[in-house]
Amino acid sequence: MRVWIDTREQKRGVRAKKYYKQHNFKVEVKHLDVADYVFDGKVAFEYKTVADFMHSLTDDNNSLFEEVANQGYEYRNKGKYSYIIIVGKLVPTLKRLSKYSRSKNYVQNSIAQYNGAIRTLRKITNGIILCDTEEEALEEMYLQARSCLKLNKYGGTGRRLKIDRLTAVDVLLTSVKNVGLKTSNNIVKQLKIKNVQDLLDCTITDFESVNRVNLKKAREIHKFLHKGEKR
Repeated sequence: MRVWIDTREQKRGVRAKKYYKQHNFKVEVKHLDVADYVFDGKVAFEYKTVADFMHSLTDDNNSLFEEVANQGYEYRNKGKYSYIIIVGKLVPTLKRLSKYSRSKNYVQNSIAQYNGAIRTLRKITNGIILCDTEEEALEEMYLQARSCLKLNKYGGTGRRLKIDRLTAVDVLLTSVKNVGLKTSNNIVKQLKIKNVQDLLDCTITDFESVNRVNLKKAREIHKFLHKGEKR
């Protein structure tokens, strides 16, 4: 399989080139008019870290949507494949970025903005893939490409979340270790949570009162939600 890597990937492109060569791919670094990575000229990926993704949403030129639309035109509309891969953990990244914002509701507003962008972008791509790390993303891209090219069954590790079903509260809760969507739904339903502020107002005792949430998990949820706050 051949892999083209855009020259603008710079340091990440160097690491990607090394990674794919170790897996016996033929790798070429060159300027690509659209996409950051292309496999066998048929499967294209736009690569964004969570931070890059969020910054691009505030770009006055709407560069992200333009990039993805152009990639979709060159690949998806011509019987090929166009994907976006987003790398990093959403909530921790937003909490880090919130330090540079004057908005008290930065995380909540950004999650809503993120979900809205995902819903729009899904309409003009073959899919959006979420990965926690760069190495996972590099693996995910070639596994997805092999599946598209019918070289083998898909065996990827990336998450394809049904973003349009998730609220900002769901995203926050499921970002806690060992808290899935079912537990999140239980918390929302039993504590009658309507928004992020309702969630932040909950105490450890509140969380522990929810079915299948023990004291240890209640403390972990509360600690995660209030991480970085001054006591």
